[in-house]
Parts: sequence; structure tokens; C-alpha cells
Amino acid sequence: MLKSRYQNNAFVFLVIVCSLLLGHSSFAARSCDQVDLNAAPDSPLRKMPVYDQDGAGLCYAYAAAQLFNFEKIKAGKEQDQVSPISAAETDAFQNVWSDSNVMGGDPFRVLMSLNKNGYCTVQETERLLGTFKQGKNPLTDAQIALLFAEYAKMADEKDLTAKKAFRRASAYFECSSKSMTKISEYMVGKSTQRELFRSIFDQCPKKETAFMDFNVFGGSFGDSEYLDHIDEALASGRPISIDYCAELQFSKKKHASKSPDQALADGECGLHASIVTGQRKAKTGECQIMIRNSWGPDWRGPKGTPCACITESGEYQQTCQNYSKAREVVGCWFERDGLLKNMRGGVYRVEGRNFGED
Repeated sequence: MLKSRYQNNAFVFLVIVCSLLLGHSSFAARSCDQVDLNAAPDSPLRKMPVYDQDGAGLCYAYAAAQLFNFEKIKAGKEQDQVSPISAAETDAFQNVWSDSNVMGGDPFRVLMSLNKNGYCTVQETERLLGTFKQGKNPLTDAQIALLFAEYAKMADEKDLTAKKAFRRASAYFECSSKSMTKISEYMVGKSTQRELFRSIFDQCPKKETAFMDFNVFGGSFGDSEYLDHIDEALASGRPISIDYCAELQFSKKKHASKSPDQALADGECGLHASIVTGQRKAKTGECQIMIRNSWGPDWRGPKGTPCACITESGEYQQTCQNYSKAREVVGCWFERDGLLKNMRGGVYRVEGRNFGED
């Protein structure tokens, strides 16, 4: 078994603050086994959407939900998938450690919250939020969460008006007037994220789940042992959530002249969570890791990054041949060594082992 930093069930949380705006050791003799969890037509990943967090700081909840839902689909319980916004709400408002803010969190803590508190399914969440999703350009779950957070922030600033909350969030999206009217009416009389979220999700019949074990690791950037955890997860046929500098999604050379620790201290590394779904050796000989991001089905990483896609005809291509004919991009390939330098931890499902055990 791999060694974990968290011994004796020490509850150490690595809190991730996500940002939408939000490379290079050498590993001699390290293998690069080919694994692609997207390839099989019946893969659980093929039955999940490529999420879009729409400018909201919910990357941690989307990463956790994908790990959780992968297990549900694998067990033949596709109807029992958790909604990412419900996962964020469960973690932020239903635990003794809750910080009453959904914008920023930790995937492992979310997974433990789902184990402990139950959750609202995708179908139930859609029913509860459906009244806000009207008109030709309806709000998404992530946009609703962002509006709630901005509205509560206005309350903290003693300027509680839904219109200003919308104005502040409008840099990220636009919504229909019907949606704006409905959500504005709902916000009246509520002043905190807790009130805004719980007034909705308290109506949800919580779905209980059998306890799932997850292994969590991390703390510093670039520990070569992180690759062992990626290998273990992929070898078991499961994705793994990783925490890394979001800037890697914009520039392959990010932090080449500065350590990620220094970049983090300087505000140049926005911690982000995504899931890893594959590994391969490229024709160039470099080992590549596939990252499935939560910035929508059109996201393709830095210019020139090879990505996998599902075509309009339903064919899976490990390296997309023509993006104009792609239905969705399901992940992009990043050089393993460069990713490791920008990586600070992660979490993945393990069977028959509690987190922290050797």
C-alpha cells in the first residue's frame, strides 16, 4: 500500500480556493502505463457530463462529485448521482467544520460530508432549482450558486440588493429576465449563504449512501510520490482528483522560472481541482496525463495541447482529429513532469481501506 501523509486518521484539510482566472522534474526509470478510462463505451465517464463551473469557485465540489458519481454509475446506480451544487451545500452548511461559504473548499472533505450527511440527487436538485431556470437563457446550477454567494456578500457589505448581486456576477454570464425575476423574488428577506441554500435544500429528501473509503494525500508541491497515487488510482480503473495550479490550464510553461510555492505566495498560483482520467506515452516519448477539467465541454487547455473528444457521431478519439466535429472535449493531455511540479495533493477511492492507512 502507498504511504499517506495522514496517519491515525488525522483530519487535515487542504482548502482549495478556486478561480476561473485562475513545469519540471525528471523521473528516470518510471514507467508510463497506458490507461484511458474514457475509452470503453460503457465507462462511467461516458455517462457523466463535462461540467462547467461557470465562474463559480466550485471546482472542488465538481471534482468530488465526479469521483462519487463514478462509483454510483459503476455500481449500476446511475439514478443516484449527486448534484455538484448539493455536494457543495452539504459540505458548507451541514458539518461542525462548515465555514458557511461554498466558494472554495476541499474535495476530500466534500466526500466525507456525502458519506456522513447524505445528498440531493441530480434529479431532485433540478426539481428544486427549476423555478430559476426559465426563458431562452436559463441559469445553470453553478450560476445560481454564484449569485447566492454574491448576494450574501452584498449583505455583509450592508448593501443588500439583488440587482447589485446580479451586476457583480454579470462579468461571468447573462441570464434571462424570467430567471432574474424568479431568483430576485426568492432572495428577498434572506441575507446569508446558509439561508439561501438551506431554504432550498432542506426540501430535498436526502439520499443516503454506503460509506466509501478515500485516500487523501498532499501538502507540498511536486512530491514524486504523488505519481504513485495517480498510478494506483488508474490501475484500479478509477479517476483521481488532484489539486494543482490552475495557471497550468493556460500556459504549459507556467512557473518555469519560479517555484509553485513562491507563485502561490505571490498570488500567481490559484489552486484548482480537476480529475485525472488517463495516462499515455506520446510519440515524443514523454509521459502524458489526461485532465478532465470543469470549465465546459469546449475547454482545450493551452494552445497546442492535445485533447480527447467524443465526436458528433459518438466516436471516442483519444487525440481529437477535428474539434469542429466534436460533440465535447472530455480531457486534455499534459506532460506528467510539468503537471507534477504544479501539483499539491489529491484524493481517490480505495476499497477496503480507510483514509490514512498504509
